[in-house]
Amino acid sequence: MDGPSRCGLRHDVLQVGTALFVAPEVMQNFTGGNYNGQAADVWACGVCVFIMLFGRHPYLRPADNQLSEQQQMIKLFQRMMQDEMEFPSELVSSLSPECLDLLRRMLKTRPGQRATMADIQNHPWFRTALPEGANLMNDMFLHEDAACLSPQSHTQIE
Repeated sequence: MDGPSRCGLRHDVLQVGTALFVAPEVMQNFTGGNYNGQAADVWACGVCVFIMLFGRHPYLRPADNQLSEQQQMIKLFQRMMQDEMEFPSELVSSLSPECLDLLRRMLKTRPGQRATMADIQNHPWFRTALPEGANLMNDMFLHEDAACLSPQSHTQIE
């Protein structure tokens, strides 16, 4: 897959991203250390799916609307670092346990515990009701993705 993590650049050092979607390890990357860009992309996708399903960020609460933007961001990062994700109770019963499981896996604070793209594509919720041939296509992309995972430096990519 060729996304913001750039195929092959597995250990990014740049601190980039939109604050609401940036993974915890990127936020903590003040020293320019390495992090896994693909794991950070999975986090961002998890935030997007959560917002699409629940209409709000997984680490913000409705009461946070009373706070300034700066205070909201502080709350978001505090909850994110303490792994205090909260599913809205009034909507959670309308989703399958598989869906909730996938979201929990995509939004693990520790990148080593987070779902990979292969995990997502093989997850029961992702595979539910896919059109005929979609699994074959997913398997093909997984194979191609695995082939392009050799680490590269920034100079090699440029």
